[in-house]
This record gives sequence, C-alpha cells and structure tokens, in this order.
Amino acid sequence: DEEVFITTGTLAFQNCGTHVDWNYLNTHIAAQGTFVDWGGTTYFSGNLFETGGSFEHNSGLFVYDAATYTVTDVSAPLHFYDLEMAKSTSRTMTLATGDMVVVENNYFSNYGLFHGADAFLHLEKDATFGPSHQRGSVPVIFTGSNTGIFTCNHTGLTHLHMEIDKDNPTDMVFFQTSNPALTIGNNADEEVFITTGTLAFQNCGTHLDWNFLNTHIAADGTFVDWSGTTYFSGNLFETGGSFEHNNGLFIYDAATYTVTDVTAPLHFYDLEMAKSSSRTMTLSTGDLVVVDNNYLSSYGL
Repeated sequence: DEEVFITTGTLAFQNCGTHVDWNYLNTHIAAQGTFVDWGGTTYFSGNLFETGGSFEHNSGLFVYDAATYTVTDVSAPLHFYDLEMAKSTSRTMTLATGDMVVVENNYFSNYGLFHGADAFLHLEKDATFGPSHQRGSVPVIFTGSNTGIFTCNHTGLTHLHMEIDKDNPTDMVFFQTSNPALTIGNNADEEVFITTGTLAFQNCGTHLDWNFLNTHIAADGTFVDWSGTTYFSGNLFETGGSFEHNNGLFIYDAATYTVTDVTAPLHFYDLEMAKSSSRTMTLSTGDLVVVDNNYLSSYGL
C-alpha cells in the first residue's frame, strides 16, 4: 500500500550496495520531478506513473520483477539502458495506451507478459528471449542504427507483431539461438514486418524453423535467408523489398494453405515443396519464382 510521490525535485541513489530493491506499490513522477535510477541493478515491483516528469536510466539494469499485475503509464517515451522482464509466470506489466518503452542497449524477457493496447516496445540494440519467455501483445520493434542481435532461446510463441524498422535500409538485425535450432514464430497469428533495415541470421544450429503467419518485406526492407536449411510455414509478401537466398535450402512446409506474393522474380538457391498432402502454396498472378540450383517437390501443390 505504500507510495512515493516525486512532486518537485530529484530523487537519486548512491551507495546502494549490490542492488536497489524498490517495492513501493506506486511511484509517481510529477511534472517538476525527476527519478534518476541507480547505476547498477534496480528491481522494481510496483506501478510507475510519470505525468510530465523525467525518468533517467543512468545506464543501469531495470528489472520488472513483481509477483502481481502492474502498470506503467508515461507521458513521453520511457528510456531504459538495460531492461529485464522477470515477473512471476503469467503476470503482466501493462503499458498504457499510446505509450512507448525504448531499450537502448539490451532487453531480456524470461517470465511475465508485456501487454498494452496501441503501445510499443522499441529495441535499439540487442534482445534475448529466454527459455521461459511469455508472449505479450506489445509490438516488438527493432529501431535505431546500431547492429542488433536477437537471441531467441524460446521455441513457442514470440510476439504478435515483430518489426524491423531501423534508421537505414542497410542497418542490420541478426536473429540467432543457443538452442540446437532456431525455432521461432506461431503461424496461427504472429507476423513479422521488415519495414526498414536488413534481417539476417547467424548461429541457427541445424536449421531455421520460421513459423510466422505472415512475413512482410517492404520497399526499404531486406530478408537475407539462413545459409543452411530454412523451413518456412507461412505467407510471404514482398512489396518492393528484397529477398536474398544466401545459397541455402528453402522448404515450404506449412500444413495449411499459404500465399507468396512478390513484385519481382523471387530467387531461391535450392527449393523444396514439402507441405502437407493436398495443401497449396499459391503464387500470386503474374509472379515468378526462379530456382537457381535444385528443386524438389515431395508433397503439396
């Protein structure tokens, strides 16, 4: 039931030992107030309300660790240096409608859900989904100009909406895993948008299992496929961007009906049709697929 109000002035920390464990129910930062976080690790278990004031991350690690449902409501983009989602299983941190969280260095998600309607999580550098990551509804958007590395060590649901929207078309985001293979996405409802920037792959183990319902490659976007074997089970929409096969094997393996719709000839190095029996992969009217090396048709139409 305890609250802190930073009405006028600056709250900061020094000599905090190994960490700060901030357990107030509500922290309020008013228009003339500033919260300067500890430069080390801060465990934060309550609600955060910023109504015109300032939150300064101080290059520290901020950990949402509440065992309860919590809310963050801010009037301007909330910047963290390192951010970790470590709430109790299935407990949400809800970002208020229209709000934005920006992580400048590293984001780690292992427990708890990051929710919000018309709210956004911007990642400017690296991110990791741990084995116990739980999917939230807030779109995950890779932004900025830094090369980003996304390590996905989770094999289930990721996020409803993931997007590459970097500053420049040549800015890179690499997807990778520490698992035996990179398995990512859910072809029931999850989508990836490559709006601006280049999505590529490294350290994918034996293969890449790409299970997003829809993959969108916009005019300033590039999808550089894994150089090994890619299992692709969703729809592919290229609306002016680029798909690079990287001399790999691309396998259409969906158990559902899927669509490929492109604006230019779509080149594969090796291509295999291995969908469930009688399931179609429909190439849109006027489109062209080119297989540079080898084509194998096993199942599907």
